[in-house]
Amino acid sequence: MPRVFSILLTSVLDGFRSRLSLQMELIALSHQVAVYQQSISRPKLRPADRLRERDCIASKGLPVFDRVEDIPRVISAAYVRSLNG
Repeated sequence: MPRVFSILLTSVLDGFRSRLSLQMELIALSHQVAVYQQSISRPKLRPADRLRERDCIASKGLPVFDRVEDIPRVISAAYVRSLNG
């Protein structure tokens, strides 16, 4: 019973925390997230992984771009087609 009372009291008092207290907690949590993201090592992608991703995208009927320069041309063509109905 004392544990339940403690949890209820804490949850009620949390509603009255000062703005400074909330900002300090947000800063601390943001720092923890930044440190965590730096500590995670990402797997190295091999060329085969990139090809598999490309095949997956193409199988869903989505456009696959070979070069960055192709993106505006394909998007603008799709936009023109959507206007023409």
